[in-house]
Amino acid sequence: MEALETAISYWYEVLEAYQQQSRAGGALAIPTAEEAEFTAHLQELLDDAYRLQDQGDQLFHDERSILFKADGSARGAGSVAASLSEYRTNTNNSGVMSTPESFVSAQDEVADLRDLDEFQDTFPGLDTLPLYKDALKKLEEEGIPYRCLRTEMVNCNSDTEYLSKLHCVRLAFQYLFLDHTTWQWCADAGRQVLVDLLLFADKDPKDFLVAYEEMLEFLQELKHWEDVEKELSLKGVKAMTFFDVVMDYILMDAFDDLDNPPSSVTAVIQNRWLSNGFKETALATAVWSVLKAKRRMLKYPYGFMAHFYSISEHMSPLMAWGFLGPDEKLREVCYYFRDQVMSLLQDIFSFQKSRYTVVGELASDIFTHLKTRVDNITFPARTASVSQTCQGLEVLLSNTRTLALSCQHSDVDNASSSNIKIQEGKSKEVNHNFKSNTKVLKVALIGRPNAGKSTLINQIVGRTSNPVSMKAHTTRAKVKSFTNEGDTQIVFLDTPGLVSPEEVRKYKFDPIFLRGVEEAICEADVMGVLHDASFTNSNTIDPLIARLLLLYRQKRSFLLLNKVDAIKKKYTILKIVQSLTKNLKVPAVDSRKLTEQEVMEHAQKVTSWPHFREIFMVSGLTGDGVGDVKEYLLRQAIPGPWLVKSKDQIINPQELAIDFVKAACLDYLKDEVPYRLEYKLNYFEDYEEKCAVEVGVIPLNSRHQRMVMNNVRPIAAYAEANLASALEKECRLRISVQLKEEE
Repeated sequence: MEALETAISYWYEVLEAYQQQSRAGGALAIPTAEEAEFTAHLQELLDDAYRLQDQGDQLFHDERSILFKADGSARGAGSVAASLSEYRTNTNNSGVMSTPESFVSAQDEVADLRDLDEFQDTFPGLDTLPLYKDALKKLEEEGIPYRCLRTEMVNCNSDTEYLSKLHCVRLAFQYLFLDHTTWQWCADAGRQVLVDLLLFADKDPKDFLVAYEEMLEFLQELKHWEDVEKELSLKGVKAMTFFDVVMDYILMDAFDDLDNPPSSVTAVIQNRWLSNGFKETALATAVWSVLKAKRRMLKYPYGFMAHFYSISEHMSPLMAWGFLGPDEKLREVCYYFRDQVMSLLQDIFSFQKSRYTVVGELASDIFTHLKTRVDNITFPARTASVSQTCQGLEVLLSNTRTLALSCQHSDVDNASSSNIKIQEGKSKEVNHNFKSNTKVLKVALIGRPNAGKSTLINQIVGRTSNPVSMKAHTTRAKVKSFTNEGDTQIVFLDTPGLVSPEEVRKYKFDPIFLRGVEEAICEADVMGVLHDASFTNSNTIDPLIARLLLLYRQKRSFLLLNKVDAIKKKYTILKIVQSLTKNLKVPAVDSRKLTEQEVMEHAQKVTSWPHFREIFMVSGLTGDGVGDVKEYLLRQAIPGPWLVKSKDQIINPQELAIDFVKAACLDYLKDEVPYRLEYKLNYFEDYEEKCAVEVGVIPLNSRHQRMVMNNVRPIAAYAEANLASALEKECRLRISVQLKEEE
C-alpha cells in the first residue's frame, strides 16, 4: 500500500508538471492528438490507482474487514511464515536484497489469504453463472447497445459488468412479459403507486387516470408497436423492454433532471418573498409550457410520447414540487419513492440478490424484487395519505382506484374506520339516531348496463334516489344510497354499468365508466353481482364481471338474479343458477404477447363462479325477493359508526334534477339522440315543503330539437315525479329547450 501511494504521488506530479507545461503555451493553446492521448491515459491510470487504493484500504485497513477477526492472526501465522520463506528464497535467487527483519515484521501484519475463502460465494465464478458468461461473450464478440451507462448507480464494478448484466436483464424482462398477467400486474401497480402519490399531495387523480388508461389502451394494440419502436429509437432507446423504456428512459432520466433543475426554477422556488401557492402554480405552468413545446415537435403527434406527455402533465409538476418545494412531508415521500426505485435497480444488478444463471431464474428474482418494492411504496404512501386527508375521506374514497391487493388487507378498512370517527368528531351535525352499538355495511353492486341496479336499490331503500331508465348508462357517477334499519345502516355504492373501451369511444361516454366500478369494490365490504336472467346469454357470466371476480376474489360476494319475473318457465332459472355456479375453470394464458381480442377470448372461458356466499332470485320491478336480500345484508353488517347522518349528505337535489331529466330523455327519445344532448340547471329554488326547478336541454341540431319538443311534457312529468319521490316533497319541474349555439 505504501508503494502504491508512492507511485500515485509520482504519477500525479508528472501529470501536474505536464499540464503546467502545456498551459505555459498560452490560454488558447491546443494540444496535439498525441499530447491529449497521453494526458487522458495518465489521468485514467491515476483514477484506477485511486480506486485500487480505496479497495485496498477497505480490505486490509478497515476495522470491519475479516482480516481483523480474533482468530485470523493465530490461524495464519504458520502459513504466512512458510509463504514468506518461499518468497525470500525466490527473491534472493533473483538477486534482490532482503533482510530477515522485514519478514519478521511482515509476519504479524500480513494476513493469511485463506481467510478470503469465504468470499468465494459472494463473488461466484463464471462457471456458476452461465447466463452472465454468455453475455460477456456477446459483449466481447458483438457488443451490447446501450443508451446510458448506469455503472455506478447500480453498484457494478465496471462498465463491462454493467453491460453484460444489462443484456441478461433485458432477456429476463422479455421472458416476464410473455405472460399477459405480468403486463397487467405492472400496469395496475404503476397506476396504484402514482395515484397514491397524487392523493398524498391532495391532487385529484381523475384526469391522470383517464390519461393512464388511454396509454394502456394504446399499448395493447399491436399495430402501434412498430411506430412506438421507431419513436423511442429517436430518443436513444436501444431495446423495447420494460427496463429500457420505463426504468431507464422514464424514471432514471426524470431523477437526473430533478437533481439538476434549471436555474430559473431554482430561483423561483428559493424566493422567500413568494407564497408557496404562487411558487407551485409557477412551477406547474413552467412544466406545462415545456411539455406543450415538446408536444408540438413530435414526429408522431398521436404516438407513445404524446400519451406519455399527457401523463406527465399531471405527474411532472407533482414530482418537481415534491423534490424541490418546501413541503417537507411530500419531499420525504418523493425521496422515499426514489430510494425504493434505486434499491430495486441495485437488487436487480446484484449477484447476491439475483441469479444470473438462466433466464427463468433471473426473471423470477426480478419479479419478486418488483413486488417487494411496490409493496414498500404503496402501503406507506397510502397510510400517509389517509392520515393527512382524514377530513376529506369521502373525496379520497371516491377518487382512489386501488389494486385487488389493497382490498385484501384489512388495515386499509381499519384506517378508514378510524378516520371516519375523527371526521364525525369534527362534524357540526348531530345524529340523534346514533348509538354506541351501531352497525354499518357498504355494498357495491356490479353488473352490465341496464341490468337494473338503480331500480333494485330503490326497492331496497324504499324510495327513489337513483335515476332509472330503460336505456343503458343513466348513472354517470358514483351515487350513494342508504337505508337505516334499527341500529344498522346499509350504504349502497351504485356504480356505472360495466363497459369496454370500445363502447366508451363509440358512444362517447364519460371515462368514469372505465374506473368507477373498481373504486366502489375497493370501498365496499361486500360485492353483489347483478345478473340479468332475462338476457339471451344468461347462462354465462360476462367476461368483464369474471375479470373483477378473479381480481377481487377475497371480497365477499353474492349473486342477484334479476328480472326473474320475465322468465315464463321457472325451471329455466334453476338451470341458469347451476350454470353460473359450477366449478371454476381458469384458462391457461399463452406464453406470448396477447392481443385485445385474444384476451377477451380467454376471459370468455371463465363462465361461472362457485364462490358466491348467497344466491337470490329477485325482481327489481315488482320487488319480489328484495326482502330476503335486505335481511342478508343486515346480517353481514359490521360494528361501526354510521357513515350517513342525513339524506342531505347523499342526495344533491340539483344533480338529481338533471339526472332524472337525463333518464327521462333516454326513455322517450330514440337511438343516439339522448346521448347527444347537453343539460344545464337554469335555476333551483328549494323550500322546506316544495321546490321549483328548471332544467335546460340543449340539442345538437334542429332535428334533435324537434324530437325533444315533441316529448317535452312526458319527459318533464316523469322527471318531476321521480324528483318528488327522492326529495320527499312537492316539486315543480320545467324543461326549456334551446338549440346549441354555434361556436
